[in-house]
Amino acid sequence: MARRLQLELARRLDVAVRKDRASPVSALPVAEALPQPLFRPRSGARRTDDNTWEFCFLNHTRNLGSPVDWLAGETSSGDQLWKMNLHYMEYLEAVTDEEFVSLVSGWIACNRPYQPGYWKDVYNSYTISIRSVVWMQQLAQRWLSLDEAFRRSMAASLTEQLRLLRRRLETDIRGNHLVKNGKTLLWASHFFGGKEADAWRSVAETILRSVIREQVLPDGVHFERSPSYHNQVFADLLECRDLVRDAALRSELEHTLKGMAQVSADLTHPDGTVALFNDAGCSMAYDTGEVLEVYRSLTGSSITPKAKVFLPAAGYFGVRSSKSFFIADCGPLGPDRLMAHAHGDILSFEWSVSGRRIIVDQGVYEYVSGSKRDQSRQAAAHNTVSVPCGDQGEFFGSFRCGARATGELTRFEGVGQEFVLGGTHSGFVGGCSEVRHQRTFTVTATAVEIHDQVLGAAP
Repeated sequence: MARRLQLELARRLDVAVRKDRASPVSALPVAEALPQPLFRPRSGARRTDDNTWEFCFLNHTRNLGSPVDWLAGETSSGDQLWKMNLHYMEYLEAVTDEEFVSLVSGWIACNRPYQPGYWKDVYNSYTISIRSVVWMQQLAQRWLSLDEAFRRSMAASLTEQLRLLRRRLETDIRGNHLVKNGKTLLWASHFFGGKEADAWRSVAETILRSVIREQVLPDGVHFERSPSYHNQVFADLLECRDLVRDAALRSELEHTLKGMAQVSADLTHPDGTVALFNDAGCSMAYDTGEVLEVYRSLTGSSITPKAKVFLPAAGYFGVRSSKSFFIADCGPLGPDRLMAHAHGDILSFEWSVSGRRIIVDQGVYEYVSGSKRDQSRQAAAHNTVSVPCGDQGEFFGSFRCGARATGELTRFEGVGQEFVLGGTHSGFVGGCSEVRHQRTFTVTATAVEIHDQVLGAAP
């Protein structure tokens, strides 16, 4: 909380006192050998028949005209994530060189830092991290097709953005945000030369070392326990693999990536998309097939899903056969210090048969504080038992959680052709802490039998 307050005060002070907010900085020298992208291009923007620009994010399409209205109309709380996606600029990966120059030049001209509210979507550290890596990768890939003046302009803007990021590392939030910050500074240390870039490398490797040790659980799952964010972090660390120079860190990263690769395979349905526990969605990250193909191309190792999923630190357990896939959540809602993406889904499950999802979790709809966000996090929205006197956690705001239940595995075994999984949790919160839920799954290739017990007296 103290770090968050410090960052907020610094942002507001910058608006009041920064003297260089109208003056672009000089670019750092660009390195001779630039790292190249590992993943396929992403889309999200297209030029319409009337030569205007149309953008589609979060299943919502807007026409922002030509030149692009980078403010995207009136600001509202429900627009922020859409606007952040606009300023991630991942869609640059799929446009022509001419369109690339037009979009980036327009963005640089219209989006100066240190204006009121600049940190909310355009220049928040998470957005800077994503956009900067896209810019560096696309500059490297398109270098010979771009004129020198434009390259110099982009490099100057990147220098400015990266310096701002270095001052605003998300050490208050940490989690997947800090992973993005570290990856960006690591890429920047290879894109630019000189002492400042070398200092970025040192900071980046320090961040990555802490991320590997704090955020990746012993079973290989990212500690926020969202299969989607797991794939995001896995992809980020894959992009760091060949850029790490410290030998010990490189070895530690290799070991971590191997475990994360297996988890990505194990938490993916036969249709190729991830299980939707906690804040997860089918299109929130690179799909599992792509991240595993990049892993194979880097390491030479192919990963196949295991017949039994046993991830005790994260709390995910399941079984896979040629006919079906079953996966259940029986662990903590999330890491105690970062419950932002946690849901009340202890003892919830998903089930696919013959390659099709039959029982599904709803994942996440939006991050805007309100009834839809609240509903998506409650136990009643998941494939588990809920009670009227309480919930599995005291969820509030968009990303907060107070008191919470903890899941516990009680049985995990194969019995003949059956798989039996048993679990319980420590009790509902909010007025009925003595009420506990116990559940036993008996799973075959064609059926799931569930036995529930609700124990304790309700108030």
